[in-house]
Amino acid sequence: MFAANAQRMQVVMNRLSFVLRSVNKGVQQLEQPLLALARGIDFSVANGEVPSKAPELSSLVKQICQQKSDILALPLIMVLMVSIKNACKLGWFSATDTKEIIDLYKEISSSFCLPENVDAEPSPSNPNIQTYMER
Repeated sequence: MFAANAQRMQVVMNRLSFVLRSVNKGVQQLEQPLLALARGIDFSVANGEVPSKAPELSSLVKQICQQKSDILALPLIMVLMVSIKNACKLGWFSATDTKEIIDLYKEISSSFCLPENVDAEPSPSNPNIQTYMER
């Protein structure tokens, strides 16, 4: 299962590299690959897996973030950046790449109303819910 996810991620990374090199790139060509890559990263993070292609992924993410001026692509990039941020927390990238990626995350997330720390880990429910349920 992990090998299949790694292979899917590699195919998606290749597709994104191709799209980013093309002259006529648009949000339609980025949408599915960006979401597929985010899903692949989330799957790997959830299973504690570090893909062998992680170093290549950091440079691809930096290329993708160059598209941040496209207002239609920005939400898609943000979805990917949340996944990448969680991968950074698990040590997928070098310290230098991690810092650059986190800085890009902060820059892109400033365009959205997000809490400072978005984690992939489950959090306990709000204690006030129990109070309201008793009423």
